[in-house]
Amino acid sequence: MTYRRMTLPGNDRTKDMSNSENDEERRKVGIQSVEIGAQILFTLANYSKPATLSELSRELNMAPSNVRRYLVSLANTGLIEQEPNSLRYLLGSACVRLGLLSMGQRPEIEVVNDAARNLRDETDLCVGVLSTNDLPPMMINWFSNGDRITHVGRIGTTFSLVHSASGRTALAYQPDTEIVAAFRKAVREGRKPTSSGELLDEESFLILTGEIRKKGLTHVRGDYTPGIEAYAAPVFNATGEVIFILTIVGRVGMFEGGHSAQQAIAALKAAANRVNDRTGYRATTTPITFPETPVLSFRDS
Repeated sequence: MTYRRMTLPGNDRTKDMSNSENDEERRKVGIQSVEIGAQILFTLANYSKPATLSELSRELNMAPSNVRRYLVSLANTGLIEQEPNSLRYLLGSACVRLGLLSMGQRPEIEVVNDAARNLRDETDLCVGVLSTNDLPPMMINWFSNGDRITHVGRIGTTFSLVHSASGRTALAYQPDTEIVAAFRKAVREGRKPTSSGELLDEESFLILTGEIRKKGLTHVRGDYTPGIEAYAAPVFNATGEVIFILTIVGRVGMFEGGHSAQQAIAALKAAANRVNDRTGYRATTTPITFPETPVLSFRDS
């Protein structure tokens, strides 16, 4: 009787290398419908306002009927929502929660949150932590001192690049072309940037962002939210990219003169520097400000 040796799939050493390569290719093949659904989510994320079905269809180069089926499934999971009046689509609460949970799994998040909590205790001011993964920056944590400034510190809120302290901090490290484009966009929308109530022209706004880079500190006094004053400082990674922004927030007048006000500002910078030490950033590292380009590319929203 002749016995035939049995081998498990993939363990036959007589197979040629091409079979192994084919196996690797098969492992890379995923579920196309999942990838299309993810692409729809990414497309919605790139819109600064809710999008219509026709806009999504055009952007994705898909038939509206096909896009609609994906939207229904995504809505059933809470990943997207539809405005009841306009019927436009936007990212849903489940997406926000996933993003925040993902942020919380990053090791540096714990470091910056600890710094913010200690800063709140040291200064007795409200302290916010914002992420600059995407612009404009988004509030990812808020440490309240008990003052009811809840409309400022809502988690998931994004802040104006041109008018807010955190936005100006993030914008300052972008190319000058992007800074100018953001300024012009704000002017077109009918709200000219100010500094402590004084109107800024394009040149003075560029000077302001240069000062932010030089000092590592941004101050607004009623320029974004009436009655609210804030200071913000950037947190860098080891290569000099701005990854977080720490901000201290109070009512207008809380930072006027006095030893305690100066202590609070110094404490903010010290807190940001402590986080920088943990992320590997050193003051000798040149922060990434991106190369200059001749094209003004700032997407209107």
